[in-house]
Amino acid sequence: MVIKGFSGPRMIFVHPVTAIRHVVETKKEKKRLEHKFMNIKKILYMILGCVGVGLGAVGAVLPLLPAFPFLMLAAFCFARSSEKLNNWFIHTKLYKNNLESFVKGQGMTWRTKIKIMVTVTVLMSIGFIMMDQVPVGRIVLGCVWLFHIRNIGDTGACRNLLQREAF
Repeated sequence: MVIKGFSGPRMIFVHPVTAIRHVVETKKEKKRLEHKFMNIKKILYMILGCVGVGLGAVGAVLPLLPAFPFLMLAAFCFARSSEKLNNWFIHTKLYKNNLESFVKGQGMTWRTKIKIMVTVTVLMSIGFIMMDQVPVGRIVLGCVWLFHIRNIGDTGACRNLLQREAF
């Protein structure tokens, strides 16, 4: 509410009640808009989290689609959208099988690593067979596969276990 001819700091001296009412109304409007924005933000997080769960579930079944990044997206979004959704997601079998050990700082389980390596080996074997006319491609694919084999189990835990047994 602005009185004609007066605005800003001058309004406080000419019409102090109107100036205070204007400040209060502006703060209420700001809170209302912030609340509305937060609701929209929560709804978007919920939708994105549900998409992440859906793609993660498909990725848990199909070897070509990775489940892990989509489930991490779902965990991130549900944690910011709703406590109920977050608690539900944390207690699902999908979360426990794919993310729980990572969140606890334990890394991937051996079962998960073996599953990944079998999938990688099968897919790279198909590429290796199809590259019978491209020897450089076979060499590159073989090097990538060896790099994968060498580094997938290198968590440091095996080294620590072997060092403890040596003493």
